[in-house]
Amino acid sequence: MAHRKAGFTVIELFVVMAMMVIIAGIAIPNFWVMIENYRLKSATMDVYTNLQFAKMTAIRKKADCTITFSVDANQYAIDIDGQTLKTVELQNYGSGVKLQAPEGEEFTANTVTYNSIGLTTTVNSTAFLKNNRNLYYKVSIYSTGAIKYGKEG
Repeated sequence: MAHRKAGFTVIELFVVMAMMVIIAGIAIPNFWVMIENYRLKSATMDVYTNLQFAKMTAIRKKADCTITFSVDANQYAIDIDGQTLKTVELQNYGSGVKLQAPEGEEFTANTVTYNSIGLTTTVNSTAFLKNNRNLYYKVSIYSTGAIKYGKEG
């Protein structure tokens, strides 16, 4: 009666390792695309949240609160009564996230001011964010104070 040793052969280990390398080779590029898209969505949600913050600050303090988008500097700032509350630099998100309108669209949200009752003092405005993969998100700011965002295109 021969005793058989339990375990894996070297060939079996190499086959499993080769399969893992192939799966990783397929998954890793998709993973990077997902990360870049997540960074863009995260930056867009932060713009949305900061617009809500500005609106609530204007109501709470009964004063005008302004968000100024600087496309050239790739940042935006929130001010109340001439005092800057917050500045957000979009390059900190990575993946080439920046303020830029897609071709045929216009970035109209250069300055958005909320008054003491939460309405904007400007007509409807639009801000766009873009990443390295040319994926765009649009943030719409309405004169009623409403804000919405979503993928563009």
